[in-house]
Amino acid sequence: MSFRSSPVRSDELDDVFREAGMHGCLHVLDIDSGAEISLRGNDVCFSASVGKVPVLVALMQAVAAGTLKLEEQIDMPAGDRTGGPAGLSAMAYPARLALGDIAQLMMSVSDNHATDVVLQRVPPGQVTAAMRDLGLTVTTLETTIKEFYARVVAGDIDPRPEVAHWRTTPAEMCRLLQAIWRDEAAPAAQCERMRALMRSCATSNGLDGGLPLDVQMTSGRKTGTLIGIEGEGEKRTVMLMRNEVGVVEFPDGRRYAVAVFTHAEGADLRIRDAAASRTLGTAVRMAIDGLS
Repeated sequence: MSFRSSPVRSDELDDVFREAGMHGCLHVLDIDSGAEISLRGNDVCFSASVGKVPVLVALMQAVAAGTLKLEEQIDMPAGDRTGGPAGLSAMAYPARLALGDIAQLMMSVSDNHATDVVLQRVPPGQVTAAMRDLGLTVTTLETTIKEFYARVVAGDIDPRPEVAHWRTTPAEMCRLLQAIWRDEAAPAAQCERMRALMRSCATSNGLDGGLPLDVQMTSGRKTGTLIGIEGEGEKRTVMLMRNEVGVVEFPDGRRYAVAVFTHAEGADLRIRDAAASRTLGTAVRMAIDGLS
């Protein structure tokens, strides 16, 4: 399916975000040819839950090395869980699950507590080291999610993305996805498992919304959302980040790694915003079509 006959320019992509009141960074990489389109693709961005993809890679590398087993049964008592709206974060009772199923929750519903359980097995420093081994020099994890929340409460957060505790760039996320889809991030069996987990993601910020249904049904992705609120009443300001990374695959064999990082500021932003999702979908559609 084609939407335009000429290459898309970065300023055209920028206009799409600006018209929606958003600042956007986008990178699209043809997994097989290496062709790419970028709008601020090397800018350092807050990862938010997109950072769970590097966590998954480090986990699967450890499984391939034989130091961890996905069958390992883990007891998780009630209470004192990492906060979040879904999965174990939102559950009230003791649970016992296999490590592989905990990773499933991390990816499918972006479960924060599940992520921190995985990070007990592959600590943030190990995740960062795995990224360096893959040639990614920016993508970094420095804390668990619970530790990050504690720093937010304590006011110990630097607003600059280049020193954020979870940070990456759109271009590096595309390179990581390329490595997963080409069986280069880990042995083939573990990469296939990662692709399956990303295809199970139940959340979306609109990455594939402008693409055909058969492409939407097979795409693998991970979202990330981060909200900041300052002040009260008329002085109340909301900052909302909507990120999404993934791979869209066409029936003719074309495969594109996509990473979109956006933020918007205002007094009346909404988490679930159809217009924002359409903006992401439109920009991705334009970029992919520009490579076709």
